[in-house]
Amino acid sequence: MCELGPDDVMRRALTAPGPEVLEIERCDGFRNRAHLDWWLRDPAAPPPTDVAALDWITGGPVLDIGCATGRHVELLRDRGIEATGIDSCPAAVELATRAGVDCRVGDAWRPPVGAGYAAVTALGANLGIAGAVARVPGFLGALATALRPGGQLIVTSIDWRQATGPHGEFVAERRRAGRYPGDARLRLRLGETVSSWFDWVWVDRDSLDAAASEAGLRVAGVMSWRHHYAARLVAQDR
Repeated sequence: MCELGPDDVMRRALTAPGPEVLEIERCDGFRNRAHLDWWLRDPAAPPPTDVAALDWITGGPVLDIGCATGRHVELLRDRGIEATGIDSCPAAVELATRAGVDCRVGDAWRPPVGAGYAAVTALGANLGIAGAVARVPGFLGALATALRPGGQLIVTSIDWRQATGPHGEFVAERRRAGRYPGDARLRLRLGETVSSWFDWVWVDRDSLDAAASEAGLRVAGVMSWRHHYAARLVAQDR
């Protein structure tokens, strides 16, 4: 078995001509298929449900965190809204650039401070980039530094309290161990190639409220799709 960095496995998945399926493996062994067709601009592929959160945005400029191949940026551009994206995976950014979308390689934890964005988005459950619930306030605070006064953060995550089946079993095991159930370690798997493990977090709604408050923000709106949700965050004084 070959082990690479997560960005290298993603590069192979985005550029592979063969039928290998990209999977996300959790630290308890559970695997979930990652559907890339929409990200690869297959016209027959439906968009992820949480793109509905883009309806909160009425004007730019917008920064999309973890933009992958730039589909969110593309959707905003098609609405006449100026947007750009950053992602840690050069191969994903290259595909975005080839499609004429303004995306760049960048670190989600280091957005451009004082850039004056009207909105910063982290869709696709990318609140998980924080890595652990204890780091969510710092992550939100870092993203907020790129906003102009009156700007908004739009983030999506999974509320683990709604988990069933193997996900419910994972939550129960975490609780028995006295650990936050949303904190996890993941890796990518493409055939016989796996990535190194990385930290990820799924944040329940109450924990998001607390983290937002610690970061000087408040939740001003929520969209929900079963266990998956989007939240709109603004400064506490708004």
